[in-house]
Amino acid sequence: MPLDRNKLQRLRIINDLIARNTRPGWRDMAEACISELSLPTHADSLRRTIFNDIDDLKNAPFFAPLVSEKGKYSYTEPFSLHSIINPNDVILLNEIQLLLKQFASLPQFKGLEEIQLKIEERAGGRQPALIEFEKNDEYTGNHHLQPLYEAISQQKALKINYKDFKGQITQHTLSPYLLREYKNRWFIFGWQHVENSLYNLALDRIQTLHWSDFAYIPSRVDMNLYLRDVVGVTRFRDVLPEAIEIRFQKPRAYYVKTKALHHSQTLVSETETEMVFRYWLIPNPELETEILSYGADAEVLAPEGLRQKMQGLVREMGKRYA
Repeated sequence: MPLDRNKLQRLRIINDLIARNTRPGWRDMAEACISELSLPTHADSLRRTIFNDIDDLKNAPFFAPLVSEKGKYSYTEPFSLHSIINPNDVILLNEIQLLLKQFASLPQFKGLEEIQLKIEERAGGRQPALIEFEKNDEYTGNHHLQPLYEAISQQKALKINYKDFKGQITQHTLSPYLLREYKNRWFIFGWQHVENSLYNLALDRIQTLHWSDFAYIPSRVDMNLYLRDVVGVTRFRDVLPEAIEIRFQKPRAYYVKTKALHHSQTLVSETETEMVFRYWLIPNPELETEILSYGADAEVLAPEGLRQKMQGLVREMGKRYA
């Protein structure tokens, strides 16, 4: 039985009518649904729908003890949609249902709505959120997530029109490999057919995308390993990871110790006033931004090239406030 939100709402209304021992007929059920759901229709147009809903109540997963006599419906024993699971599981199911909602916009969770609705119903309806993940529902590129996810899973090459920050439109033929989120912004990684290289594009900059006639080129690298040595999404071609040492002043250093800048973080030394951490990374703009976000509490010690780059950025910042 396909269970969508509209059907679930109707089943609740029908169940409530029968459970109140009002012995409703199909027309009573239809009129109650029209009234409570503000449906722009009349009872006769819902006749087939209501009878289908009644059949669904009798079958899995509900198995309602439903009988009819002269077109009037009743339960042969106490029954509620809320009681078809162990009451001790209600708290856990509420938590699962709320967690599922956090991921509702992600394409890989498409199709889970039916499961979510069943959990919501059996847990006794909607509950206030107790946990919430950082997300951006208004992100411009959200509508590209589903087609890109499908292109990856079906191994289809794409033709993408892309508008950069300068307003220039370019066209890319891409075999997509990985969708990655960084700071509430999504990026698609894949093989750029014209340049013959790995590429990434920000979803909010994609203007249009379509299937391409080009044959899909499977990935020759493990994308998770490929991005393991960077902060963010930028990995420069033919650049290898190197040891990076950053000194953090206390008490800010305690924060860095418990929330590592990167998974390769190791503590090199510690004094009463500071901690020095070492990372195995490829320097990129995202790393520079992260370091700058700590202000005067962070100082790059090595390598010298990155230290000089940070010195130049700090000098330019100083000029803005001079």
